[in-house]
Amino acid sequence: MRRVCLAGIFPYLLIAATLPPAQDFWRESDYHKWSAVECETLLERSPWAHPHTLTGLLIPAPMSRTGGIAVDRETRIGGGFDPGDRETHLVLQMRFLAAKPVRAAIGRMRLLRNPGDENLKREVEAYVGREDPAEIVVELTWFSRPPGHSSLRGIEAFFRDATPDYLRTRCYISSSETGTHVPLAGYVGPAQGYPGALLTFPRFDEKGEPFFSGTERTILLRLEARFGTIEQTFSPRRMFWDGGFTI
Repeated sequence: MRRVCLAGIFPYLLIAATLPPAQDFWRESDYHKWSAVECETLLERSPWAHPHTLTGLLIPAPMSRTGGIAVDRETRIGGGFDPGDRETHLVLQMRFLAAKPVRAAIGRMRLLRNPGDENLKREVEAYVGREDPAEIVVELTWFSRPPGHSSLRGIEAFFRDATPDYLRTRCYISSSETGTHVPLAGYVGPAQGYPGALLTFPRFDEKGEPFFSGTERTILLRLEARFGTIEQTFSPRRMFWDGGFTI
């Protein structure tokens, strides 16, 4: 599967309309009707995407010293708020990058940025319309609210240092029905120039049967990292688009 970087898309999303999208708008399979806000929602919070909050931190407010203003740069975890303190969250954004509606949202955003480009329209149609690839691709990106927290450097360092061999015993996806752990098959991260991390897993078992059919109650993504163990569940029975299960 061709790697798709979303870095050039999200600045456009920031200026999109702020009205909330219709609930489960992705049931409309004609993605040409999706708005920029709807595409953003699908890429951030939908059956195929989930923002996993790693932690909440208390950032002390500026403290007065000898009549001046100085900032206490130590981060407190837990405890109560003092006047002026603010809360920040570290978020690991997850999305199934190979799923057709995710591809449709990415393609739609490109079309919204380049209306009237017939060559791009044909390219997007081919990109969205092809069959799901032989691998399940999970993209991870990370950010903080408010943005720019220093703890992001530790997350970046983990994914920069990680290798496929290191992650194979620490990362898998599994089905609630069979309990089968599908191990990591490949990894691309910041060390390879990707602005995030790509985790790939085989879609089929040794008999050619898919590991996931959409009938499962949940699919679990588990990752053991230096900054904590991530366990995020997804609802495959909602991961249907244009008449078929896609992940």
